[in-house]
Amino acid sequence: MEESNNVKSTGSGWKKSKNFIYWILGGIIIVFLVISYMPTQRGGFHLFAEPVQTYWNDVKNNMLRNHDVEEIEVVNKKTIHIYLKKSSYQKYADRFPGGISSPSKGGPQFSFEIASLDVFNSELDKTLSEFSDKDKVLVTYINTIGGINNFMWRILILSLIYFIPSIIGRRNRDRKAIFLVNLFLGWTGIGWIATFIWAVFKK
Repeated sequence: MEESNNVKSTGSGWKKSKNFIYWILGGIIIVFLVISYMPTQRGGFHLFAEPVQTYWNDVKNNMLRNHDVEEIEVVNKKTIHIYLKKSSYQKYADRFPGGISSPSKGGPQFSFEIASLDVFNSELDKTLSEFSDKDKVLVTYINTIGGINNFMWRILILSLIYFIPSIIGRRNRDRKAIFLVNLFLGWTGIGWIATFIWAVFKK
């Protein structure tokens, strides 16, 4: 009898422990989302901000000539990110889409693709050679992980977060219902929270 009680007690403790793990997981996700919306050191946002597409002549003839550019970033030798000076941000505000996808003052605010890094560097050097020392623009070169662009990483991360309730509830007897609600109503926020609680407490 005592042994039976011990088994029940252990089982109950294990269930509480599992529920606690799920709450911790949920807390980590919430923290991740909060961090995603927090500004970076430059003032931009991690997850949703997208630079506006432009082209080299626009950058050269308008942004650089007017000394509005603080930094030019070359990513994977083919993508150029333009960081505006914070004092010049408002001049280009009408070109931004608005909302959470709008680039912040931290940047990058603009982006374009190049066919040849050597040709681009030659053009850039020629343009910057006309600038005085105080108007020089910082040029940096970086390589992202495996060449995978940030958009794909965002999709992967968001997909994982979106389907967390379905992953937790995969052994739940209501798993099909949880998955369907998660799939079709998770985007509302309330639907995601509801399916998360459903998956945790109906295990």
